[in-house]
Amino acid sequence: MFQFKKINLGIVVAIIGIIALTGCGTAGKVGLIDAPERTVTTFETTSIDQNLITVSSNVSPANDLVIGAAGAVKAGATVSVYADPALITLVASGTAAQNGSFQIDIGDDLLYDMYIVATASNSAPSATVQKLNNI
Repeated sequence: MFQFKKINLGIVVAIIGIIALTGCGTAGKVGLIDAPERTVTTFETTSIDQNLITVSSNVSPANDLVIGAAGAVKAGATVSVYADPALITLVASGTAAQNGSFQIDIGDDLLYDMYIVATASNSAPSATVQKLNNI
């Protein structure tokens, strides 16, 4: 014989939310659940190609540059350079060209380690890319 138990709808919504946020069946996407309508909105993750990003360590007094070749990020993405892996201290940022290239001035010999993140419109931020500056 079947036994029925009462369950809390809030718990069911929370479980659905966890499934949505873990990307179940949506590789490369981050989801948000809207509890009243029970709909899930997904966002593509901004892509970033670390192999197309270099650091130009210029001779003082010229400033160093973070350079992204064409296709490094999505066209129009905001590219941010941070001084720490927690992405708290923003050093500089810029906007990628239509071909996905960018050039960001990071000052003269200010950073050895840097952490780069790209964010495109209607997209979740990219994975963090760490680059070294040969000061």
